Amino acid sequence: MRWLINLLKKSDKEGIDISIREGISGYYYYHIAINEIPLCGNKNTMKTELPLASWGIKSHIGETYCKECEELWVKRKKK
Repeated sequence: MRWLINLLKKSDKEGIDISIREGISGYYYYHIAINEIPLCGNKNTMKTELPLASWGIKSHIGETYCKECEELWVKRKKK
């Protein structure tokens, strides 16, 4: 999860809002968003109180995370 630590540091330096958004399907499906827009482009999301540091953690409710958002973030930080 080193990429997540880098994400948090970069967001502070650049002054951008990086957050987690939840899909509206109601199945605890999460996206990484920059300024409230998921990296994958999914427009069917809503604000959530889930902290960014919890990305990838799975509990008893069966959270899932957008692989496309994660892949796009990893590619973005390599540029």
